Amino acid sequence: MATPEDLFLRLSRLARRAPAQPPGELPTRLATRVLAQVRAEQNAEGVSLWERLSLGALPFATAAAALCLLVSYAKQKPPRADAELLVQHLLASDLEP
Repeated sequence: MATPEDLFLRLSRLARRAPAQPPGELPTRLATRVLAQVRAEQNAEGVSLWERLSLGALPFATAAAALCLLVSYAKQKPPRADAELLVQHLLASDLEP
Protein backbone atom coordinates (compact mmCIF):
# COMPACT_ATOMS: atom_id res chain seq x y z
CA MET A 1 0.00 0.00 0.00
CA ALA A 2 1.35 3.40 -0.95
CA THR A 3 2.05 5.80 1.87
CA PRO A 4 1.43 9.53 1.55
CA GLU A 5 5.20 10.04 1.44
CA ASP A 6 5.54 7.72 -1.57
CA LEU A 7 2.75 9.54 -3.35
CA PHE A 8 4.39 12.88 -2.62
CA LEU A 9 7.75 11.66 -4.00
CA ARG A 10 6.09 10.36 -7.16
CA LEU A 11 4.20 13.59 -7.64
CA SER A 12 7.39 15.60 -7.11
CA ARG A 13 9.26 13.50 -9.68
CA LEU A 14 6.48 13.99 -12.24
CA ALA A 15 6.34 17.73 -11.55
CA ARG A 16 10.06 18.07 -12.31
CA ARG A 17 9.49 16.55 -15.75
CA ALA A 18 6.68 18.97 -16.63
CA PRO A 19 7.63 21.75 -19.05
CA ALA A 20 8.12 25.12 -17.41
CA GLN A 21 5.67 27.84 -18.34
CA PRO A 22 6.47 31.52 -18.06
CA PRO A 23 5.07 33.01 -14.85
CA GLY A 24 1.79 34.88 -15.17
CA GLU A 25 0.61 32.87 -18.14
CA LEU A 26 -2.31 30.53 -17.57
CA PRO A 27 -3.23 27.55 -19.71
CA THR A 28 -5.79 28.20 -22.40
CA ARG A 29 -9.32 28.95 -21.07
CA LEU A 30 -8.41 27.98 -17.49
CA ALA A 31 -9.54 31.30 -16.05
CA THR A 32 -12.87 31.04 -17.86
CA ARG A 33 -13.50 27.53 -16.55
CA VAL A 34 -12.54 28.47 -12.99
CA LEU A 35 -14.77 31.57 -12.99
CA ALA A 36 -17.68 29.60 -14.46
CA GLN A 37 -17.35 26.98 -11.74
CA VAL A 38 -17.16 29.62 -8.99
CA ARG A 39 -20.23 31.41 -10.33
CA ALA A 40 -22.18 28.16 -10.59
CA GLU A 41 -21.38 27.34 -6.96
CA GLN A 42 -22.36 30.84 -5.84
CA ASN A 43 -25.66 30.63 -7.72
CA ALA A 44 -26.40 27.25 -6.16
CA GLU A 45 -25.64 28.57 -2.67
CA GLY A 46 -27.31 31.95 -3.18
CA VAL A 47 -30.90 30.71 -3.09
CA SER A 48 -31.78 29.31 0.29
CA LEU A 49 -34.64 26.96 1.01
CA TRP A 50 -36.63 29.76 2.66
CA GLU A 51 -36.29 31.96 -0.41
CA ARG A 52 -37.51 29.20 -2.70
CA LEU A 53 -40.46 28.44 -0.43
CA SER A 54 -41.41 32.08 0.10
CA LEU A 55 -41.36 32.92 -3.60
CA GLY A 56 -43.34 29.78 -4.41
CA ALA A 57 -45.93 30.53 -1.72
CA LEU A 58 -46.46 34.16 -2.76
CA PRO A 59 -49.39 33.49 -5.14
CA PHE A 60 -51.13 31.31 -2.54
CA ALA A 61 -50.65 33.93 0.17
CA THR A 62 -52.08 36.62 -2.12
CA ALA A 63 -55.10 34.46 -2.95
CA ALA A 64 -55.69 33.68 0.75
CA ALA A 65 -55.52 37.39 1.66
CA ALA A 66 -57.98 38.29 -1.10
CA LEU A 67 -60.35 35.52 0.02
CA CYS A 68 -60.20 36.76 3.63
CA LEU A 69 -61.04 40.30 2.51
CA LEU A 70 -64.00 39.09 0.45
CA VAL A 71 -65.36 36.99 3.31
CA SER A 72 -64.98 39.83 5.83
CA TYR A 73 -66.82 42.28 3.56
CA ALA A 74 -69.58 39.75 2.84
CA LYS A 75 -70.23 39.13 6.56
CA GLN A 76 -70.45 42.80 7.50
CA LYS A 77 -73.93 44.10 8.17
CA PRO A 78 -74.82 47.48 6.79
CA PRO A 79 -74.99 50.19 9.45
CA ARG A 80 -78.44 50.88 10.84
CA ALA A 81 -79.76 54.37 10.21
CA ASP A 82 -83.14 54.24 11.89
CA ALA A 83 -84.53 56.97 14.06
CA GLU A 84 -84.39 55.00 17.30
CA LEU A 85 -80.62 54.53 17.04
CA LEU A 86 -80.19 58.26 16.35
CA VAL A 87 -82.30 59.22 19.37
CA GLN A 88 -80.37 56.85 21.63
CA HIS A 89 -77.08 58.34 20.46
CA LEU A 90 -78.28 61.89 21.08
CA LEU A 91 -79.56 61.02 24.57
CA ALA A 92 -76.32 59.25 25.48
CA SER A 93 -74.11 62.14 24.44
CA ASP A 94 -73.99 65.34 26.47
CA LEU A 95 -75.17 68.14 24.28
CA GLU A 96 -74.44 71.57 25.56
CA PRO A 97 -75.98 74.60 23.91
